[in-house]
Amino acid sequence: MLPALLNFVRKDLLVFRSDRGAAITAIVMPVLLAVFLGSLFGSAGGSGEMKPVPVIVADEDQSEISKRALEEMATENHLKVTMASAAEAKEAVNNGKSAFAVVVPKGFGEQVVAGMSSGGERPKLQEYIDPAQQTAAMAGQGFVTKAFATATLDKAFGRETKAGDDLLPFKAETHQAAAKQTGDGEASRAHVFAGMGVQGVLFMAINLAMNVMRERRTGVWRRVRTAPPSLEIQLLGRLVSGTVVGSLSLTCVILAGLLTGLRIHGSLVGLVSIVLCSAAMSSAIGLAIASLGKTEEQSRGLSVLFVLTMTMLSGAWFPSFLMPEWVQKATLVVPARWAVDGLDGAIWRDIGLSGVMVASGVTLVFGAVFFAFSIWRFRTLERAA
Repeated sequence: MLPALLNFVRKDLLVFRSDRGAAITAIVMPVLLAVFLGSLFGSAGGSGEMKPVPVIVADEDQSEISKRALEEMATENHLKVTMASAAEAKEAVNNGKSAFAVVVPKGFGEQVVAGMSSGGERPKLQEYIDPAQQTAAMAGQGFVTKAFATATLDKAFGRETKAGDDLLPFKAETHQAAAKQTGDGEASRAHVFAGMGVQGVLFMAINLAMNVMRERRTGVWRRVRTAPPSLEIQLLGRLVSGTVVGSLSLTCVILAGLLTGLRIHGSLVGLVSIVLCSAAMSSAIGLAIASLGKTEEQSRGLSVLFVLTMTMLSGAWFPSFLMPEWVQKATLVVPARWAVDGLDGAIWRDIGLSGVMVASGVTLVFGAVFFAFSIWRFRTLERAA
């Protein structure tokens, strides 16, 4: 029995060694991915220092106190301050481009002085937070409060800064990013369902690719190609069927969310649009993978690596603000990023139908590029055969 067992083991190892692509996928790729992720997050916080929190400030007051507070924020190494108008600040948080923004209303400085001298009502700083980025928002909120406390007490009036909101000569009025969003943690839950839904349709694309490659290996693909329909029609049929399956997968994820308390606050038309476009884009990716692979084992490993990396960079696993700034900008060319953003916008972010349709359109463009590439690649393979 032992010799037979050893023979099976030896056979499998020889097969594994003969398929260099599978060997690279199983050994080299995990190493490269680990090194990439290690360097990625090492550059984000490897020095042991906290990464600067991006904060958008709209100073409508232009008083001595507001300017002093901005000076304090400029000296804070943990903040990265960007100036904008009130409308731009709200929109940036609403679209998830910034975790925190503060608007200093006109007359804030005068009201602070009047309130401290007469004990009148304290003015309010208008603060906007993205509930999907609570950690960064809370950090930014703390630093901004400290800066304004220093400006109003230490610098302007020569008093010691006291802890506690009730002792400050102003107070904060906090707004969540989406005006219709209610309930603690609901935004985070909605984002999880959006991210995992996109990851699900991308894994569906891997199955589509494996089915096509299996047909190529067994000769079914060659027999089908002898039929009258053109290559474009056959690939389009694959794309449509994959879109149907992917849409069903995404719909099931959303329904599961609804059954567990998730609510749709955005546009239903936009939601249908981004679901269909995300499924079509994923199917096109599956066809592109099928056109590139040589063996199923090699292609499955590479495609899983590709899907996991793309899902990670899309912000589906964890907030994108944890990544270095250059990575955040680079993810604009990641198709899954637009799919996740579109689903977020349709489910809970108050960005309206137009905002979701932009994400749907970009996702569809990515799908068209992958589909065109798969046609070109399959044509090349046929000419080479």
